[in-house]
Amino acid sequence: MSDLPHTEHLSDEPFTIKPCSIQDLNGSALLSHHLLHKNKTTKSLAGTKVYDRAGIAPPLDLPNFNPFGRLFGIIFQDSDGHSRTRTISPYEYCHCWGLDPNLIVSLSEGVHNLQLLDAALPDNTSHAIIEAVLSKLTDLKFRHTEFLDSRDAAAPAATALSFLQGATTLQLLDGSGWRPSNS
Repeated sequence: MSDLPHTEHLSDEPFTIKPCSIQDLNGSALLSHHLLHKNKTTKSLAGTKVYDRAGIAPPLDLPNFNPFGRLFGIIFQDSDGHSRTRTISPYEYCHCWGLDPNLIVSLSEGVHNLQLLDAALPDNTSHAIIEAVLSKLTDLKFRHTEFLDSRDAAAPAATALSFLQGATTLQLLDGSGWRPSNS
């Protein structure tokens, strides 16, 4: 499916281009157009979408018999500078998720493996979620935790035990360990 024309319409081409509508546009995925079989009618536009590589990767489509199946097309420049359309490879799609390179190779061995990514989170999305959860948990910890004031003259061992509430399996330092060394 490589070297499908993007802007030129040749009479012997098996595909035709359909412009995208306002309903087709979703977020940061930059939908360029739909690529349809010229002599076939379809009620579903799943598997016909062509995206600009400057946007984010869209989700997989439902299984279908359109030109790109569950994947989508991307626009690229050929060696002559012409805009062309091709199917994104399973490896390229898996790479969009920021996974470990070994996992990318395993998942991209077949299009059937891509369904495993349906329930996954892209790399940047998972980082944002984890950062938000960590921030909330840290905030809760600081609001509900009391720290002992170290300015009191209590013995260090007593302070440590009360801070740890007696729950430690480590031996406390002996007297020389608590005194600063004169070096």
